[in-house]
Amino acid sequence: MRIPKIFFFTFFVLLFLSIYFLVFSSDGINTFFLQRKKIQELESKIEDLRLEIENMQRRIELIKGLDREYLEYLFRKFGWVRKDEKIMKLEQDFLPNSEQIQE
Repeated sequence: MRIPKIFFFTFFVLLFLSIYFLVFSSDGINTFFLQRKKIQELESKIEDLRLEIENMQRRIELIKGLDREYLEYLFRKFGWVRKDEKIMKLEQDFLPNSEQIQE
């Protein structure tokens, strides 16, 4: 008993259609790999932003603590002070009190 050619033809058409939908559909394998790649890119961006935030917080703490060396570094970096100039150390007597600011 012979199998008609139409069955082979429909079998291969259905096989290729199922492979196509398996690979390129919204739930397919290709989409999984693309989403995994995007997730890795986003995780690397998040890590970079986290490190940048930590650096900013460290700089804010240094500026709030009036760390003289860091302030000198900033002033020299932005060109506010020349290399040969010295920055005077701030004394508590010269800083305005909260009462003087309110008046």
